Amino acid sequence: MYWRSTVGGAPPTDPAKQEPDHSRNNAGIQIVKPLHEMTVEERDDNIRVAAISPGTTDTPLLDSRRPPNITDEQWAAGKAQYGADNVDALRRMARPEEIAAAALAVASPEMSFVTGTSVVVDGGMLAGL
Repeated sequence: MYWRSTVGGAPPTDPAKQEPDHSRNNAGIQIVKPLHEMTVEERDDNIRVAAISPGTTDTPLLDSRRPPNITDEQWAAGKAQYGADNVDALRRMARPEEIAAAALAVASPEMSFVTGTSVVVDGGMLAGL
């Protein structure tokens, strides 16, 4: 069972104009208690519970917020700059397949002892707080 949360808010409509303030929402904090409760509730059925907490991810939803007056090159440069300014370790936004890979890894038999926790997949975004 997976419960997705976030470690950061969505970038603004024009990422190039974002001032990096490293503010984060509290969605990750809000899932801890229910995550732990579900872990204990499901233990007798041998069900593992984990949350995937992604950082800012470059998705089609983000692209749908692109203003019409920005060229492809400007939009790509703005997203790259947002990642460089806000993702402290890897300095870029995640790709959806990187978040999916983390979920698949946690679900794999090799990770069978992982339960009751949130796996942060943020490229080191929280490291700079």
